[in-house]
Amino acid sequence: MSTSNDLRVRELNRLKLALATFALRLNAFEERTHGVLRSIDRSRDDKLPGHELPGHGAERGGTLASQ
Repeated sequence: MSTSNDLRVRELNRLKLALATFALRLNAFEERTHGVLRSIDRSRDDKLPGHELPGHGAERGGTLASQ
């Protein structure tokens, strides 16, 4: 029975290492892309007028039931 416990402990340790490695790689990726993603969001927000598009909101009833 101790052999199966040893195998489980080894597998658990491998999974912990894999999770920690993934977390570090994800953090590094987020740090590298943070500035790029923020600039994309800003440029997209500047171009899209949002809710001011004609035909949206109160002009068309504002609900799906009234359309």
